[in-house]
Amino acid sequence: MAAVDRPEAGAAAGGAGPPALPPPRRGARAGRLILWTLLGLVLLTLVAVGGGALWLWHSDTGLQRALQRVPGLSVEGAQGRPTGGPYAVQRLQWQGAGFTVVIDGLAWDDAQWRWLPHPGAWVGLSLQGPRAARVQVQRLPGAAPAGPSPPPRSLRLPFELQAPGLRVGSVLVDTQAPLTDIGADVHLGAAAGAEHRVMQLGATRGGLALQGQAIVGTDGELPLQARLKLATRPGAAPADTAWQAEAQARGPLQRLAVDAQLQLAQPAQQAQQASAPTPTLTPAPAATVQAVLAPLAAWPLLALAAQTHDLDLSVLSPTLPRTRLSGHARLAEPGRTQTAADVLTLDLDLANTEPGPWDARRLPLTRLQALLKGRPEEPGTLVFEQLQVQLGGATSATSATNAASAASAAAPVRTVRRGRGSAPAA
Repeated sequence: MAAVDRPEAGAAAGGAGPPALPPPRRGARAGRLILWTLLGLVLLTLVAVGGGALWLWHSDTGLQRALQRVPGLSVEGAQGRPTGGPYAVQRLQWQGAGFTVVIDGLAWDDAQWRWLPHPGAWVGLSLQGPRAARVQVQRLPGAAPAGPSPPPRSLRLPFELQAPGLRVGSVLVDTQAPLTDIGADVHLGAAAGAEHRVMQLGATRGGLALQGQAIVGTDGELPLQARLKLATRPGAAPADTAWQAEAQARGPLQRLAVDAQLQLAQPAQQAQQASAPTPTLTPAPAATVQAVLAPLAAWPLLALAAQTHDLDLSVLSPTLPRTRLSGHARLAEPGRTQTAADVLTLDLDLANTEPGPWDARRLPLTRLQALLKGRPEEPGTLVFEQLQVQLGGATSATSATNAASAASAAAPVRTVRRGRGSAPAA
Protein backbone atom coordinates (compact mmCIF):
# COMPACT_ATOMS: atom_id res chain seq x y z
CA MET A 1 0.00 0.00 0.00
CA ALA A 2 1.52 3.33 -1.09
CA ALA A 3 2.55 5.75 1.50
CA VAL A 4 0.79 9.11 1.55
CA ASP A 5 2.98 12.18 2.01
CA ARG A 6 1.81 14.47 4.75
CA PRO A 7 2.69 18.10 4.97
CA GLU A 8 3.90 17.67 8.47
CA ALA A 9 6.21 14.95 7.32
CA GLY A 10 7.52 17.01 4.40
CA ALA A 11 8.15 19.93 6.64
CA ALA A 12 9.88 17.73 9.10
CA ALA A 13 11.93 16.15 6.35
CA GLY A 14 12.91 19.54 4.92
CA GLY A 15 14.42 20.72 8.18
CA ALA A 16 13.47 23.63 10.47
CA GLY A 17 10.94 26.40 9.40
CA PRO A 18 11.81 30.14 8.48
CA PRO A 19 13.95 31.94 11.10
CA ALA A 20 12.14 34.20 13.51
CA LEU A 21 12.70 38.09 13.18
CA PRO A 22 15.12 39.53 15.75
CA PRO A 23 13.65 41.89 18.31
CA PRO A 24 14.11 45.64 17.47
CA ARG A 25 17.30 47.17 18.75
CA ARG A 26 17.30 49.91 21.36
CA GLY A 27 19.54 52.17 19.19
CA ALA A 28 16.98 52.41 16.34
CA ARG A 29 14.23 53.28 18.79
CA ALA A 30 16.39 56.02 20.30
CA GLY A 31 17.22 57.46 16.84
CA ARG A 32 13.55 57.71 15.88
CA LEU A 33 12.77 59.32 19.21
CA ILE A 34 15.50 61.93 18.70
CA LEU A 35 14.28 62.64 15.14
CA TRP A 36 10.70 63.19 16.24
CA THR A 37 11.89 65.36 19.12
CA LEU A 38 13.92 67.58 16.75
CA LEU A 39 10.98 67.90 14.36
CA GLY A 40 8.78 68.89 17.27
CA LEU A 41 11.26 71.52 18.41
CA VAL A 42 11.49 72.99 14.89
CA LEU A 43 7.69 73.12 14.67
CA LEU A 44 7.45 74.80 18.06
CA THR A 45 10.14 77.31 17.03
CA LEU A 46 8.26 78.18 13.84
CA VAL A 47 5.04 78.61 15.79
CA ALA A 48 6.80 80.80 18.33
CA VAL A 49 8.45 82.95 15.65
CA GLY A 50 5.19 83.28 13.74
CA GLY A 51 3.30 84.12 16.89
CA GLY A 52 5.95 86.64 17.88
CA ALA A 53 5.81 88.25 14.44
CA LEU A 54 2.02 88.47 14.65
CA TRP A 55 2.29 89.98 18.11
CA LEU A 56 4.81 92.55 16.89
CA TRP A 57 2.67 93.29 13.85
CA HIS A 58 -0.47 93.96 15.90
CA SER A 59 1.07 95.35 19.09
CA ASP A 60 1.95 99.04 19.45
CA THR A 61 4.45 98.43 22.23
CA GLY A 62 5.99 95.49 20.38
CA LEU A 63 6.59 97.53 17.25
CA GLN A 64 8.11 100.38 19.27
CA ARG A 65 10.50 97.97 20.99
CA ALA A 66 11.47 96.41 17.67
CA LEU A 67 12.16 99.83 16.11
CA GLN A 68 14.32 100.83 19.08
CA ARG A 69 16.59 97.86 18.40
CA VAL A 70 17.42 98.96 14.83
CA PRO A 71 21.09 100.14 14.88
CA GLY A 72 21.38 103.93 14.66
CA LEU A 73 17.61 104.51 14.65
CA SER A 74 15.65 106.44 17.24
CA VAL A 75 11.92 107.21 17.21
CA GLU A 76 10.24 109.81 19.41
CA GLY A 77 6.57 110.51 19.96
CA ALA A 78 5.08 107.72 17.83
CA GLN A 79 1.30 107.53 17.62
CA GLY A 80 -0.60 104.70 15.94
CA ARG A 81 0.79 101.66 14.17
CA PRO A 82 2.81 101.73 10.92
CA THR A 83 1.03 98.56 9.81
CA GLY A 84 -2.21 100.35 9.01
CA GLY A 85 -4.36 103.36 9.81
CA PRO A 86 -3.10 106.82 10.77
CA TYR A 87 0.49 106.97 11.97
CA ALA A 88 2.65 109.89 13.13
CA VAL A 89 6.14 110.35 14.57
CA GLN A 90 7.35 113.57 16.16
CA ARG A 91 10.99 112.85 15.29
CA LEU A 92 12.77 110.00 13.52
CA GLN A 93 16.57 110.03 13.49
CA TRP A 94 19.04 107.68 11.85
CA GLN A 95 22.82 107.89 12.05
CA GLY A 96 25.28 105.94 9.96
CA ALA A 97 27.63 105.94 6.97
CA GLY A 98 29.14 109.27 8.04
CA PHE A 99 25.96 111.35 8.21
CA THR A 100 22.76 111.89 10.18
CA VAL A 101 19.19 112.05 8.86
CA VAL A 102 16.50 113.69 11.00
CA ILE A 103 12.82 113.70 9.98
CA ASP A 104 10.40 115.85 11.96
CA GLY A 105 6.64 115.46 11.72
CA LEU A 106 6.58 112.22 9.71
CA ALA A 107 3.00 111.00 9.19
CA TRP A 108 0.56 109.28 6.85
CA ASP A 109 -3.16 108.58 6.82
CA ASP A 110 -3.03 104.86 6.02
CA ALA A 111 -0.61 102.12 5.01
CA GLN A 112 -1.25 99.00 2.96
CA TRP A 113 1.31 96.18 3.02
CA ARG A 114 1.76 93.41 0.49
CA TRP A 115 4.05 90.41 0.70
CA LEU A 116 6.10 89.44 -2.38
CA PRO A 117 4.64 92.12 -4.69
CA HIS A 118 6.90 91.00 -7.56
CA PRO A 119 9.93 88.73 -8.08
CA GLY A 120 12.90 89.99 -6.12
CA ALA A 121 10.88 92.11 -3.68
CA TRP A 122 9.99 90.85 -0.22
CA VAL A 123 7.40 93.45 0.69
CA GLY A 124 5.38 96.25 -0.88
CA LEU A 125 4.12 99.36 0.92
CA SER A 126 1.56 101.87 -0.30
CA LEU A 127 1.09 105.05 1.74
CA GLN A 128 -1.87 107.41 1.67
CA GLY A 129 -1.22 111.04 2.49
CA PRO A 130 2.53 110.71 3.25
CA ARG A 131 4.08 113.91 4.61
CA ALA A 132 6.88 115.34 6.72
CA ALA A 133 7.42 118.79 8.16
CA ARG A 134 11.22 118.86 7.88
CA VAL A 135 14.08 116.64 6.70
CA GLN A 136 17.67 117.45 7.62
CA VAL A 137 20.75 115.64 6.30
CA GLN A 138 24.04 116.55 7.96
CA ARG A 139 27.53 115.16 7.55
CA LEU A 140 29.09 114.05 10.82
CA PRO A 141 32.16 115.97 12.06
CA GLY A 142 35.32 114.41 10.76
CA ALA A 143 33.56 112.43 8.02
CA ALA A 144 35.47 112.57 4.75
CA PRO A 145 33.52 113.99 1.80
CA ALA A 146 32.36 111.33 -0.60
CA GLY A 147 34.44 111.01 -3.75
CA PRO A 148 33.36 109.84 -7.19
CA SER A 149 31.38 106.62 -6.93
CA PRO A 150 31.68 103.70 -9.34
CA PRO A 151 28.59 103.26 -11.49
CA PRO A 152 26.10 100.89 -9.88
CA ARG A 153 25.35 97.63 -11.62
CA SER A 154 21.70 97.66 -10.59
CA LEU A 155 19.21 99.95 -8.88
CA ARG A 156 16.72 97.22 -7.96
CA LEU A 157 15.39 97.28 -4.42
CA PRO A 158 14.15 94.38 -2.25
CA PHE A 159 10.89 96.25 -1.70
CA GLU A 160 8.28 98.33 -3.52
CA LEU A 161 7.17 101.74 -2.22
CA GLN A 162 4.29 103.86 -3.48
CA ALA A 163 3.96 107.35 -2.00
CA PRO A 164 1.56 109.37 -4.16
CA GLY A 165 1.08 112.97 -3.11
CA LEU A 166 4.21 113.06 -0.93
CA ARG A 167 4.64 116.45 0.77
CA VAL A 168 7.70 117.74 2.64
CA GLY A 169 7.88 121.19 4.19
CA SER A 170 11.64 121.65 3.85
CA VAL A 171 14.83 119.70 3.14
CA LEU A 172 18.17 120.93 4.49
CA VAL A 173 21.52 119.42 3.46
CA ASP A 174 24.41 120.61 5.65
CA THR A 175 24.58 124.41 5.40
CA GLN A 176 23.06 124.77 1.95
CA ALA A 177 19.95 126.83 1.31
CA PRO A 178 16.88 124.69 2.01
CA LEU A 179 14.41 123.31 -0.49
CA THR A 180 10.85 124.12 0.56
CA ASP A 181 7.29 123.15 -0.37
CA ILE A 182 8.37 119.84 -1.92
CA GLY A 183 5.78 117.61 -3.52
CA ALA A 184 5.98 114.53 -5.74
CA ASP A 185 4.37 111.22 -6.68
CA VAL A 186 7.01 108.61 -5.81
CA HIS A 187 6.96 104.98 -6.93
CA LEU A 188 10.07 102.91 -6.22
CA GLY A 189 10.03 99.49 -7.87
CA ALA A 190 7.42 100.33 -10.50
CA ALA A 191 6.87 98.06 -13.51
CA ALA A 192 7.63 94.94 -11.44
CA GLY A 193 10.81 96.50 -10.09
CA ALA A 194 12.18 97.61 -13.48
CA GLU A 195 11.76 101.37 -12.88
CA HIS A 196 11.83 104.08 -10.23
CA ARG A 197 9.52 107.02 -10.92
CA VAL A 198 9.32 110.54 -9.50
CA MET A 199 6.43 112.36 -11.16
CA GLN A 200 4.78 115.74 -10.59
CA LEU A 201 7.87 117.02 -8.79
CA GLY A 202 7.62 120.53 -7.39
CA ALA A 203 9.82 122.54 -5.00
CA THR A 204 10.99 126.05 -4.23
CA ARG A 205 14.33 127.47 -3.15
CA GLY A 206 14.52 131.13 -2.31
CA GLY A 207 12.98 133.00 -5.21
CA LEU A 208 13.09 130.02 -7.58
CA ALA A 209 10.52 127.35 -8.39
CA LEU A 210 11.35 123.85 -9.66
CA GLN A 211 9.10 121.47 -11.59
CA GLY A 212 9.90 118.17 -13.26
CA GLN A 213 9.75 114.41 -13.48
CA ALA A 214 12.20 111.53 -13.82
CA ILE A 215 12.10 107.82 -14.65
CA VAL A 216 15.20 105.63 -14.27
CA GLY A 217 15.59 101.98 -15.21
CA THR A 218 17.00 99.61 -12.61
CA ASP A 219 18.82 97.13 -14.90
CA GLY A 220 21.35 97.13 -17.72
CA GLU A 221 22.66 100.60 -18.59
CA LEU A 222 20.24 102.26 -16.15
CA PRO A 223 18.42 104.42 -18.73
CA LEU A 224 17.18 107.79 -17.49
CA GLN A 225 14.50 110.11 -18.82
CA ALA A 226 14.14 113.41 -16.98
CA ARG A 227 12.65 116.84 -17.59
CA LEU A 228 13.20 119.84 -15.29
CA LYS A 229 12.04 123.43 -15.36
CA LEU A 230 13.52 126.15 -13.14
CA ALA A 231 12.17 129.70 -13.08
CA THR A 232 11.88 132.76 -10.87
CA ARG A 233 8.77 132.72 -8.73
CA PRO A 234 6.11 135.29 -9.60
CA GLY A 235 6.64 138.40 -7.51
CA ALA A 236 10.00 137.21 -6.15
CA ALA A 237 12.04 139.49 -8.45
CA PRO A 238 11.50 142.52 -10.68
CA ALA A 239 9.95 141.70 -14.03
CA ASP A 240 13.07 142.71 -15.97
CA THR A 241 15.19 140.20 -14.01
CA ALA A 242 12.90 137.21 -14.39
CA TRP A 243 14.22 134.11 -16.14
CA GLN A 244 13.39 130.49 -16.77
CA ALA A 245 15.39 127.43 -17.79
CA GLU A 246 14.35 124.03 -19.10
CA ALA A 247 16.47 120.89 -19.34
CA GLN A 248 15.91 117.39 -20.72
CA ALA A 249 18.16 114.42 -20.01
CA ARG A 250 17.99 111.00 -21.63
CA GLY A 251 20.19 107.97 -22.14
CA PRO A 252 22.28 105.62 -19.99
CA LEU A 253 23.20 106.96 -16.56
CA GLN A 254 26.89 106.97 -17.47
CA ARG A 255 26.34 108.81 -20.75
CA LEU A 256 23.48 111.28 -20.49
CA ALA A 257 22.55 113.53 -23.38
CA VAL A 258 21.39 116.88 -21.95
CA ASP A 259 19.66 119.74 -23.77
CA ALA A 260 19.05 122.97 -21.85
CA GLN A 261 17.73 126.42 -22.68
CA LEU A 262 17.93 129.58 -20.57
CA GLN A 263 15.70 132.57 -21.34
CA LEU A 264 16.06 135.92 -19.57
CA ALA A 265 13.61 138.79 -19.60
CA GLN A 266 14.56 141.77 -21.72
CA PRO A 267 16.15 144.66 -19.80
CA ALA A 268 13.90 147.69 -19.25
CA GLN A 269 15.68 149.75 -21.92
CA GLN A 270 15.25 147.04 -24.57
CA ALA A 271 11.62 146.56 -23.57
CA GLN A 272 10.96 150.30 -24.07
CA GLN A 273 12.63 150.18 -27.48
CA ALA A 274 10.45 147.22 -28.46
CA SER A 275 7.27 149.13 -27.48
CA ALA A 276 8.25 152.39 -29.25
CA PRO A 277 6.29 153.63 -32.32
CA THR A 278 9.16 152.40 -34.46
CA PRO A 279 10.20 149.39 -32.41
CA THR A 280 13.70 148.03 -32.42
CA LEU A 281 13.46 144.28 -32.11
CA THR A 282 16.34 142.91 -30.06
CA PRO A 283 16.58 139.24 -29.10
CA ALA A 284 16.15 138.62 -25.40
CA PRO A 285 19.19 137.44 -23.46
CA ALA A 286 19.48 133.67 -23.71
CA ALA A 287 21.76 130.66 -23.57
CA THR A 288 21.56 127.15 -25.02
CA VAL A 289 23.52 124.08 -23.95
CA GLN A 290 23.94 120.61 -25.41
CA ALA A 291 26.13 118.31 -23.35
CA VAL A 292 27.05 114.69 -22.68
CA LEU A 293 27.48 113.92 -18.99
CA ALA A 294 28.85 111.07 -16.89
CA PRO A 295 27.43 112.14 -13.50
CA LEU A 296 29.26 109.54 -11.40
CA ALA A 297 32.67 109.89 -13.05
CA ALA A 298 35.60 111.96 -11.77
CA TRP A 299 35.42 113.92 -15.07
CA PRO A 300 31.66 114.33 -15.55
CA LEU A 301 31.67 116.52 -18.70
CA LEU A 302 32.32 114.56 -21.91
CA ALA A 303 30.98 116.99 -24.51
CA LEU A 304 29.67 120.56 -24.58
CA ALA A 305 28.24 122.98 -27.12
CA ALA A 306 27.03 126.21 -25.49
CA GLN A 307 25.95 129.54 -26.95
CA THR A 308 25.18 132.75 -25.03
CA HIS A 309 23.65 136.08 -26.07
CA ASP A 310 23.75 139.14 -23.78
CA LEU A 311 23.83 136.93 -20.69
CA ASP A 312 23.75 138.79 -17.36
CA LEU A 313 25.13 136.53 -14.64
CA SER A 314 23.86 138.74 -11.81
CA VAL A 315 20.28 137.85 -12.76
CA LEU A 316 20.99 134.19 -11.96
CA SER A 317 22.57 134.87 -8.56
CA PRO A 318 23.18 138.04 -6.51
CA THR A 319 26.71 136.82 -5.77
CA LEU A 320 27.68 136.99 -9.47
CA PRO A 321 28.84 140.15 -11.26
CA ARG A 322 26.76 142.06 -13.76
CA THR A 323 27.73 141.09 -17.30
CA ARG A 324 26.55 141.04 -20.89
CA LEU A 325 28.21 137.96 -22.28
CA SER A 326 27.97 136.64 -25.81
CA GLY A 327 29.98 133.81 -27.31
CA HIS A 328 30.44 130.07 -27.30
CA ALA A 329 32.05 127.18 -25.45
CA ARG A 330 32.74 123.91 -27.25
CA LEU A 331 34.24 120.75 -25.85
CA ALA A 332 35.31 118.42 -28.66
CA GLU A 333 34.64 114.80 -27.76
CA PRO A 334 37.09 112.11 -28.96
CA GLY A 335 35.91 110.80 -32.28
CA ARG A 336 37.77 107.50 -32.52
CA THR A 337 38.07 106.12 -29.02
CA GLN A 338 36.07 106.43 -25.81
CA THR A 339 38.67 105.74 -23.14
CA ALA A 340 39.72 107.81 -20.15
CA ALA A 341 43.11 108.44 -21.83
CA ASP A 342 41.61 110.42 -24.72
CA VAL A 343 42.33 114.14 -24.90
CA LEU A 344 39.38 116.54 -24.67
CA THR A 345 39.72 120.08 -26.01
CA LEU A 346 37.66 123.06 -24.79
CA ASP A 347 37.37 126.06 -27.12
CA LEU A 348 36.12 129.13 -25.24
CA ASP A 349 35.37 132.54 -26.78
CA LEU A 350 33.36 135.11 -24.78
CA ALA A 351 32.82 138.85 -25.21
CA ASN A 352 31.52 141.12 -22.45
CA THR A 353 30.03 144.40 -23.68
CA GLU A 354 29.42 145.80 -20.16
CA PRO A 355 32.77 145.52 -18.34
CA GLY A 356 33.50 147.29 -15.08
CA PRO A 357 35.48 147.15 -11.83
CA TRP A 358 34.99 144.45 -9.21
CA ASP A 359 33.98 146.92 -6.50
CA ALA A 360 31.03 147.96 -8.71
CA ARG A 361 29.95 144.29 -9.01
CA ARG A 362 31.09 144.20 -12.61
CA LEU A 363 33.48 141.95 -14.51
CA PRO A 364 36.68 143.73 -15.61
CA LEU A 365 36.80 141.72 -18.80
CA THR A 366 35.88 142.54 -22.39
CA ARG A 367 37.17 139.45 -24.19
CA LEU A 368 38.29 135.97 -23.20
CA GLN A 369 39.66 133.38 -25.60
CA ALA A 370 41.08 130.10 -24.37
CA LEU A 371 41.99 126.66 -25.64
CA LEU A 372 42.24 124.03 -22.91
CA LYS A 373 43.06 120.35 -23.02
CA GLY A 374 42.72 117.57 -20.50
CA ARG A 375 42.16 113.86 -20.03
CA PRO A 376 39.31 112.29 -18.05
CA GLU A 377 41.84 110.01 -16.35
CA GLU A 378 43.64 113.15 -15.02
CA PRO A 379 40.78 115.36 -13.78
CA GLY A 380 43.14 117.44 -11.65
CA THR A 381 45.19 118.75 -14.60
CA LEU A 382 44.22 121.20 -17.34
CA VAL A 383 46.55 122.48 -20.05
CA PHE A 384 46.09 125.98 -21.49
CA GLU A 385 47.37 125.85 -25.05
CA GLN A 386 46.10 129.34 -25.73
CA LEU A 387 44.89 132.10 -23.42
CA GLN A 388 44.02 135.62 -24.45
CA VAL A 389 42.40 138.07 -22.03
CA GLN A 390 41.44 141.68 -22.79
CA LEU A 391 41.00 143.89 -19.72
CA GLY A 392 39.84 147.45 -20.24
CA GLY A 393 41.55 147.70 -23.63
CA ALA A 394 44.78 146.03 -22.50
CA THR A 395 45.61 142.65 -23.96
CA SER A 396 47.53 139.93 -22.22
CA ALA A 397 48.17 136.98 -24.49
CA THR A 398 50.09 133.79 -24.16
CA SER A 399 50.51 130.92 -26.55
CA ALA A 400 52.53 128.85 -24.15
CA THR A 401 51.17 125.88 -22.26
CA ASN A 402 50.14 126.39 -18.65
CA ALA A 403 49.33 123.39 -16.47
CA ALA A 404 47.47 123.97 -13.25
CA SER A 405 47.06 121.28 -10.62
CA ALA A 406 43.50 121.31 -9.29
CA ALA A 407 44.00 118.73 -6.59
CA SER A 408 43.14 121.43 -4.04
CA ALA A 409 41.26 124.68 -4.51
CA ALA A 410 43.91 126.45 -2.41
CA ALA A 411 46.89 124.91 -4.25
CA PRO A 412 49.20 127.39 -6.05
CA VAL A 413 49.12 127.44 -9.85
CA ARG A 414 52.10 125.66 -11.37
CA THR A 415 53.16 127.08 -14.75
CA VAL A 416 55.03 124.83 -17.15
CA ARG A 417 56.44 126.24 -20.36
CA ARG A 418 55.98 124.05 -23.40
CA GLY A 419 55.73 124.46 -27.09
CA ARG A 420 52.35 125.19 -28.61
CA GLY A 421 50.46 122.10 -29.61
CA SER A 422 51.87 119.80 -26.93
CA ALA A 423 49.52 117.31 -25.32
CA PRO A 424 48.79 117.06 -21.61
CA ALA A 425 51.37 115.29 -19.56
CA ALA A 426 50.78 111.58 -19.15
